[in-house]
Amino acid sequence: MSQDQRSIQQDIVTLYEQKVISGFASEKITYEQAEELLTTLAQPYSRITLILDALDECHKETRIDLIETFGRLIKEVPKVKVLVSSRYDSDIKHQLEKEANLGIGATENEEDIRKFVVTTIAQDQQRRRIPISEELRAQIVQVLDDKSNGM
Repeated sequence: MSQDQRSIQQDIVTLYEQKVISGFASEKITYEQAEELLTTLAQPYSRITLILDALDECHKETRIDLIETFGRLIKEVPKVKVLVSSRYDSDIKHQLEKEANLGIGATENEEDIRKFVVTTIAQDQQRRRIPISEELRAQIVQVLDDKSNGM
């Protein structure tokens, strides 16, 4: 175990011990505590990428707090980069427009999804005793393409 790994663990243990001393009066880690912990944990590394997936599935208040917290973290620790994954939502778009420098829409994946479905069906055909008709194949591709919305 490297010195860096031990220091990461110790920072987390220290926070846990503080929670124990307080009798877990506040079970959740606050945004400020998480931000401080992430800042400390990032120190030994030359580059950090944090991934925030499914932001649209958070409550709106939580989204704003998360975006603001990550925004401060990025400003305070320039080696930290954040990748946010989310379906389109106007409040997320509005918040991220302030900081984000790149956006990729879900619909930009449609062709990749279509290729994956076609390839998977073709591989499955080789294992089947009774082949899928061309009509059914086209229908499967169409339904999955329509329902995926590029995700």
